[in-house]
Amino acid sequence: MQAKAPLITDYDVQIMLALGVSSAQLRSLLKGAGIAPSPRLPSKRRETTNPLSAKEIEVLKKGGARGFDQSPEPEVTSGAIKLLGELVEECRHLVHSSLNLKSVAAILNISSAEVKNRSLSSPPSLHTFALADGEFRFPRWQFTDSGAIPHLALILALTKKPINPIALSRLMLFPSPDLESDNGSLCPRDWLIQNRTPEPVLDLVRSPSSD
Repeated sequence: MQAKAPLITDYDVQIMLALGVSSAQLRSLLKGAGIAPSPRLPSKRRETTNPLSAKEIEVLKKGGARGFDQSPEPEVTSGAIKLLGELVEECRHLVHSSLNLKSVAAILNISSAEVKNRSLSSPPSLHTFALADGEFRFPRWQFTDSGAIPHLALILALTKKPINPIALSRLMLFPSPDLESDNGSLCPRDWLIQNRTPEPVLDLVRSPSSD
């Protein structure tokens, strides 16, 4: 039996675009899942290039998404439906678990204005993204209960610009075989929180596959 396509609102589309999911990628996944394109998506005429990296395209293909190698429109597939549902949930979680300016100011014991300045400086020392209403949100992974994770500014200085929030979240939260501990592979966030040497994490950030 064909999998049921997830219920996706215009707000979900806004969230995914704000988190770095390209309109071309999202349009292809919606098409592949048999869902009509959202009016929030930019016109195709404004899409001159495919912003997906080779690794992202490979992951999408494995998940069942089609239409990246050739012009025919993707057919409805259970893989595309599954991948779209997982992407929606991932983006929703990233937004809902993120912090606002006031919360970050309390953690760092600085003013909200200073939090904003640090996130908008070049390079930034805090990672933020803006929702459609203009509200600044800060992914939770970059903080502990007592402050920012070690070496955050170094990571952000090396991250490809503009920063892709969903890609950076995956990089920092997924266990890596390059970060082995006595208890198995660690994610970069946990590796840094344990005050281990930052070089292996910085190498992951520098790697072209992390784009």
